[in-house]
Amino acid sequence: MNYSSPNMGGFVVRVLHGLGTETDPSTGEQTEISLSYSAGPLLVRLARADYDGVGTFGNGDETQAQLDYNFGVAKLNARYRKMTSDTAATQSTKRYGAGVSVPLGSGLTAAVDYQDWDNNTAANSDMTRLSLALIKTLSKRTNIYAAYVSDNQDNAALKDGDTLAVGVRHNF
Repeated sequence: MNYSSPNMGGFVVRVLHGLGTETDPSTGEQTEISLSYSAGPLLVRLARADYDGVGTFGNGDETQAQLDYNFGVAKLNARYRKMTSDTAATQSTKRYGAGVSVPLGSGLTAAVDYQDWDNNTAANSDMTRLSLALIKTLSKRTNIYAAYVSDNQDNAALKDGDTLAVGVRHNF
């Protein structure tokens, strides 16, 4: 079940509830609620979710916060996400991120994004990621992109990596 309130002076509340699986209604249940405020160049979003036996996530919760501001010459964003779970793979994870995108003209945008993942899990797979991208808008729903992504792992069992990606993105 999903409900989104009407926009009330920039505020929107969204509630989602999943009833569980057909074979066992007590597992796979999830409830999410979010509050967002959008006015002019500002967007603020807070969200909270509770999970009961959902896939490999198990039982746990998730909290998210997002802040975006469009200065016209650049768009800034900041994100925070915290997840806790009763499974070894995702006991406690915090993710922080910040980015900026700058329109360069003629439908071309440059973007930089930084993420820091603090994974307090059995694998202790902390990571930082830096992404650089150029995006060319072809139409209202289609763009092409080229991106460079650098991942740095704190866990010796996982490898650092650099990725170059190019592609076409179409939004339906």
